[in-house]
Amino acid sequence: VSFDGSDDVLTDNARGYGTPTSVDLDAVWNADPLGDADQFTNTGIARAPDGSWWLVNHPVGAPSRSDGILVHLNSDFSAVIAKIDLGAVYGVGTIGGPQGLVYDTDDDTLWFTSALADEVKHIGTDGTALSADDIAFTNPAGLAIDQANGHLIILESETSASNKSAGVMQTI
Repeated sequence: VSFDGSDDVLTDNARGYGTPTSVDLDAVWNADPLGDADQFTNTGIARAPDGSWWLVNHPVGAPSRSDGILVHLNSDFSAVIAKIDLGAVYGVGTIGGPQGLVYDTDDDTLWFTSALADEVKHIGTDGTALSADDIAFTNPAGLAIDQANGHLIILESETSASNKSAGVMQTI
């Protein structure tokens, strides 16, 4: 779920948000000149103020890309603007399957989760790691930003086989 930040409306038929749309992201991914054959398993999506989209890719089925990729797509998902290989930024094998992604309009950056590192990671849209801002958090799974007050909300995934609770939510 992603708000575009222009108002408090999640579904707005006038902007087309109320009509479900199917986009073949694998076709976009593989058609782009920077593309490769990795599978595109999305685990987070965030809309930028300019209407473009950021997606985080979990590397399911792509062992050569064990850390996932951030992908910047244009507003109608028809073209890849940029890709950020998280393994190249943070070191191969350090991120694992990222989940959850938010666009921070306060400084035009992105936050995503790394369950492998037990952290919420902060990164610039140019691929610069903002590691000084990273937040240690056990089993992070989902994110949201309350743009009205600047709070980053982190959801924890319960992984214990003996305790299947709904997890924990923390506001930072």
